[in-house]
Amino acid sequence: MVHNTASTTPADVFRDLAEERPIAISIGSDYLTGSVAVPPAPMAVVLIANDVGCSRQRSGERDLARELRRAGLATVLVDVLMPSEQAWPEVAALLRQKVELLAKRIEAGREWIRRQPQLAALPVVLLGSGGAGPGCLLAAAARPRQLAAVVVRSSRPDLAGMALARIHTPVMLCIADGQVADLRGNRAAFDLLDCGHRLLFVRGRSLDAPEAREQLANAVAAFTSSRLGVRCAA
Repeated sequence: MVHNTASTTPADVFRDLAEERPIAISIGSDYLTGSVAVPPAPMAVVLIANDVGCSRQRSGERDLARELRRAGLATVLVDVLMPSEQAWPEVAALLRQKVELLAKRIEAGREWIRRQPQLAALPVVLLGSGGAGPGCLLAAAARPRQLAAVVVRSSRPDLAGMALARIHTPVMLCIADGQVADLRGNRAAFDLLDCGHRLLFVRGRSLDAPEAREQLANAVAAFTSSRLGVRCAA
Protein backbone atom coordinates (compact mmCIF):
# COMPACT_ATOMS: atom_id res chain seq x y z
CA MET A 1 0.00 0.00 0.00
CA VAL A 2 1.14 3.55 -0.72
CA HIS A 3 1.00 5.98 2.20
CA ASN A 4 1.51 9.74 2.50
CA THR A 5 2.41 10.67 6.06
CA ALA A 6 4.03 14.10 5.61
CA SER A 7 2.23 17.41 5.19
CA THR A 8 2.65 18.14 1.47
CA THR A 9 1.15 20.11 -1.37
CA PRO A 10 -0.73 18.22 -4.12
CA ALA A 11 2.29 18.58 -6.43
CA ASP A 12 4.51 17.01 -3.75
CA VAL A 13 2.07 14.14 -3.34
CA PHE A 14 2.22 13.29 -7.03
CA ARG A 15 6.01 13.69 -7.07
CA ASP A 16 6.21 10.93 -4.46
CA LEU A 17 4.73 8.54 -7.03
CA ALA A 18 6.49 9.82 -10.14
CA GLU A 19 8.48 6.56 -10.35
CA GLU A 20 6.64 3.27 -10.74
CA ARG A 21 6.18 1.49 -7.41
CA PRO A 22 5.02 -2.08 -6.69
CA ILE A 23 1.73 -2.61 -4.88
CA ALA A 24 -0.19 -5.52 -3.36
CA ILE A 25 -3.98 -5.64 -3.10
CA SER A 26 -5.39 -8.00 -0.47
CA ILE A 27 -7.97 -10.55 -1.64
CA GLY A 28 -9.00 -12.65 1.35
CA SER A 29 -5.88 -14.40 2.58
CA ASP A 30 -4.08 -13.87 -0.75
CA TYR A 31 -3.24 -10.83 -2.87
CA LEU A 32 -3.00 -9.34 -6.35
CA THR A 33 0.23 -7.71 -7.52
CA GLY A 34 0.71 -4.55 -9.55
CA SER A 35 2.29 -1.14 -9.72
CA VAL A 36 1.38 2.54 -9.47
CA ALA A 37 2.86 5.70 -10.98
CA VAL A 38 1.55 9.24 -11.26
CA PRO A 39 2.68 11.98 -13.69
CA PRO A 40 2.47 15.68 -12.81
CA ALA A 41 -1.11 17.02 -12.66
CA PRO A 42 -2.93 13.89 -13.91
CA MET A 43 -6.49 14.34 -15.19
CA ALA A 44 -7.52 10.79 -14.19
CA VAL A 45 -6.16 7.42 -13.07
CA VAL A 46 -6.32 4.38 -15.34
CA LEU A 47 -6.64 0.97 -13.71
CA ILE A 48 -5.00 -1.37 -16.24
CA ALA A 49 -6.35 -4.84 -15.52
CA ASN A 50 -4.64 -7.74 -17.23
CA ASP A 51 -4.43 -11.50 -17.04
CA VAL A 52 -1.26 -11.88 -19.10
CA GLY A 53 0.94 -13.94 -16.81
CA CYS A 54 4.15 -14.11 -18.87
CA SER A 55 6.94 -11.56 -18.40
CA ARG A 56 7.05 -10.55 -22.09
CA GLN A 57 3.37 -9.57 -22.11
CA ARG A 58 3.74 -7.81 -18.73
CA SER A 59 6.49 -5.71 -20.29
CA GLY A 60 4.03 -4.65 -23.00
CA GLU A 61 1.48 -3.59 -20.38
CA ARG A 62 4.13 -1.53 -18.58
CA ASP A 63 5.08 0.12 -21.88
CA LEU A 64 1.41 1.03 -22.39
CA ALA A 65 1.27 2.45 -18.87
CA ARG A 66 4.27 4.66 -19.65
CA GLU A 67 2.54 5.96 -22.79
CA LEU A 68 -0.59 6.71 -20.77
CA ARG A 69 1.45 8.70 -18.24
CA ARG A 70 3.01 10.69 -21.07
CA ALA A 71 -0.55 11.51 -22.12
CA GLY A 72 -1.35 12.87 -18.63
CA LEU A 73 -2.93 9.87 -16.92
CA ALA A 74 -1.91 8.19 -13.67
CA THR A 75 -1.69 4.40 -13.91
CA VAL A 76 -2.41 1.51 -11.58
CA LEU A 77 -1.42 -1.77 -13.23
CA VAL A 78 -3.08 -4.82 -11.67
CA ASP A 79 -2.64 -8.49 -12.55
CA VAL A 80 -6.05 -10.05 -11.90
CA LEU A 81 -4.48 -13.47 -11.37
CA MET A 82 -2.73 -14.03 -8.05
CA PRO A 83 0.90 -15.23 -8.04
CA SER A 84 -0.23 -18.50 -6.48
CA GLU A 85 -2.64 -19.05 -9.40
CA GLN A 86 -0.13 -18.15 -12.09
CA ALA A 87 2.13 -20.93 -10.80
CA TRP A 88 -0.36 -23.44 -12.26
CA PRO A 89 -0.98 -22.76 -15.99
CA GLU A 90 -4.06 -25.00 -16.14
CA VAL A 91 -5.64 -23.17 -13.20
CA ALA A 92 -4.75 -19.77 -14.66
CA ALA A 93 -6.32 -20.71 -18.01
CA LEU A 94 -9.59 -21.66 -16.28
CA LEU A 95 -9.66 -18.50 -14.16
CA ARG A 96 -9.26 -16.30 -17.24
CA GLN A 97 -12.68 -17.55 -18.35
CA LYS A 98 -14.39 -16.68 -15.04
CA VAL A 99 -15.42 -13.16 -15.99
CA GLU A 100 -17.51 -12.55 -12.84
CA LEU A 101 -14.56 -13.44 -10.61
CA LEU A 102 -12.26 -11.13 -12.56
CA ALA A 103 -14.83 -8.32 -12.28
CA LYS A 104 -14.77 -8.63 -8.48
CA ARG A 105 -10.98 -8.41 -8.48
CA ILE A 106 -11.09 -5.36 -10.74
CA GLU A 107 -13.52 -3.77 -8.30
CA ALA A 108 -11.04 -4.55 -5.50
CA GLY A 109 -8.46 -2.60 -7.51
CA ARG A 110 -10.84 0.35 -7.82
CA GLU A 111 -11.48 0.29 -4.09
CA TRP A 112 -7.71 0.23 -3.48
CA ILE A 113 -7.40 3.41 -5.57
CA ARG A 114 -10.10 5.10 -3.51
CA ARG A 115 -8.16 4.36 -0.30
CA GLN A 116 -5.00 6.11 -1.53
CA PRO A 117 -4.81 9.81 -0.56
CA GLN A 118 -2.75 10.54 -3.68
CA LEU A 119 -5.37 9.05 -6.02
CA ALA A 120 -8.74 9.24 -4.26
CA ALA A 121 -9.88 12.51 -5.86
CA LEU A 122 -9.05 11.45 -9.44
CA PRO A 123 -11.69 10.08 -11.85
CA VAL A 124 -11.14 6.37 -12.52
CA VAL A 125 -10.90 4.75 -15.95
CA LEU A 126 -10.87 0.95 -16.33
CA LEU A 127 -8.75 -0.54 -19.11
CA GLY A 128 -8.83 -4.29 -19.63
CA SER A 129 -7.43 -6.80 -22.09
CA GLY A 130 -8.00 -10.53 -22.48
CA GLY A 131 -10.36 -11.94 -19.86
CA ALA A 132 -10.05 -8.69 -17.91
CA GLY A 133 -11.80 -6.85 -20.75
CA PRO A 134 -15.31 -8.22 -20.14
CA GLY A 135 -14.45 -8.16 -16.42
CA CYS A 136 -14.07 -4.38 -16.63
CA LEU A 137 -17.44 -4.12 -18.34
CA LEU A 138 -19.15 -6.19 -15.64
CA ALA A 139 -17.53 -3.99 -12.99
CA ALA A 140 -18.86 -0.91 -14.79
CA ALA A 141 -22.36 -2.37 -14.91
CA ALA A 142 -22.22 -2.96 -11.15
CA ARG A 143 -20.90 0.58 -10.40
CA PRO A 144 -22.63 2.76 -13.01
CA ARG A 145 -21.86 6.15 -11.46
CA GLN A 146 -18.37 5.57 -10.08
CA LEU A 147 -16.25 5.45 -13.24
CA ALA A 148 -15.24 8.05 -15.82
CA ALA A 149 -14.82 5.59 -18.70
CA VAL A 150 -14.09 1.98 -19.64
CA VAL A 151 -11.66 0.91 -22.38
CA VAL A 152 -11.45 -2.68 -23.61
CA ARG A 153 -8.65 -3.74 -25.95
CA SER A 154 -7.75 -6.97 -27.75
CA SER A 155 -10.58 -8.79 -26.02
CA ARG A 156 -14.04 -10.36 -26.31
CA PRO A 157 -16.30 -7.69 -24.77
CA ASP A 158 -19.36 -9.65 -25.87
CA LEU A 159 -18.60 -12.12 -23.05
CA ALA A 160 -20.03 -9.52 -20.66
CA GLY A 161 -23.42 -10.56 -22.06
CA MET A 162 -26.57 -8.64 -21.24
CA ALA A 163 -24.73 -6.64 -18.57
CA LEU A 164 -23.60 -4.48 -21.50
CA ALA A 165 -27.09 -2.96 -21.73
CA ARG A 166 -26.86 -1.84 -18.06
CA ILE A 167 -23.65 0.15 -18.47
CA HIS A 168 -24.04 3.93 -18.18
CA THR A 169 -20.30 4.66 -18.25
CA PRO A 170 -18.76 5.74 -21.61
CA VAL A 171 -17.09 2.74 -23.27
CA MET A 172 -14.41 2.52 -25.97
CA LEU A 173 -13.71 -0.83 -27.61
CA CYS A 174 -10.29 -1.06 -29.29
CA ILE A 175 -8.95 -3.57 -31.78
CA ALA A 176 -6.15 -3.54 -34.34
CA ASP A 177 -6.92 -3.74 -38.05
CA GLY A 178 -5.25 -7.14 -38.12
CA GLN A 179 -7.31 -8.65 -35.27
CA VAL A 180 -10.02 -10.02 -37.56
CA ALA A 181 -10.93 -12.79 -35.10
CA ASP A 182 -11.96 -10.20 -32.49
CA LEU A 183 -14.09 -8.10 -34.84
CA ARG A 184 -17.37 -10.04 -34.52
CA GLY A 185 -17.33 -10.05 -30.72
CA ASN A 186 -16.54 -6.33 -30.58
CA ARG A 187 -19.32 -5.44 -33.01
CA ALA A 188 -21.79 -7.60 -31.08
CA ALA A 189 -20.86 -5.85 -27.84
CA PHE A 190 -21.00 -2.44 -29.51
CA ASP A 191 -24.58 -3.10 -30.63
CA LEU A 192 -25.65 -4.02 -27.08
CA LEU A 193 -24.18 -0.93 -25.43
CA ASP A 194 -26.60 1.89 -24.68
CA CYS A 195 -24.16 4.56 -23.50
CA GLY A 196 -21.67 6.95 -25.05
CA HIS A 197 -19.55 4.35 -26.84
CA ARG A 198 -16.96 4.11 -29.58
CA LEU A 199 -15.33 1.34 -31.61
CA LEU A 200 -11.69 2.25 -32.34
CA PHE A 201 -9.61 0.57 -35.01
CA VAL A 202 -5.86 0.99 -34.56
CA ARG A 203 -3.64 0.56 -37.58
CA GLY A 204 -1.50 -2.57 -37.47
CA ARG A 205 -1.61 -6.31 -36.82
CA SER A 206 -1.68 -6.01 -33.04
CA LEU A 207 -2.15 -3.45 -30.27
CA ASP A 208 1.13 -4.61 -28.74
CA ALA A 209 3.35 -2.93 -31.36
CA PRO A 210 5.09 0.23 -30.04
CA GLU A 211 3.37 2.54 -32.54
CA ALA A 212 -0.01 0.96 -31.74
CA ARG A 213 0.54 1.45 -27.99
CA GLU A 214 1.24 5.14 -28.52
CA GLN A 215 -1.86 5.55 -30.68
CA LEU A 216 -3.96 3.66 -28.14
CA ALA A 217 -2.67 5.74 -25.20
CA ASN A 218 -3.46 8.98 -27.01
CA ALA A 219 -6.94 7.70 -27.89
CA VAL A 220 -7.60 6.74 -24.25
CA ALA A 221 -6.47 10.18 -23.10
CA ALA A 222 -8.66 11.93 -25.69
CA PHE A 223 -11.68 9.75 -24.87
CA THR A 224 -11.23 10.40 -21.15
CA SER A 225 -10.73 14.14 -21.52
CA SER A 226 -13.80 14.46 -23.73
CA ARG A 227 -15.87 12.83 -20.96
CA LEU A 228 -14.34 15.01 -18.25
CA GLY A 229 -14.40 18.24 -20.19
CA VAL A 230 -10.65 18.85 -19.76
CA ARG A 231 -7.80 19.27 -22.19
CA CYS A 232 -5.36 16.42 -22.91
CA ALA A 233 -1.68 16.76 -22.18
CA ALA A 234 0.17 17.99 -25.23
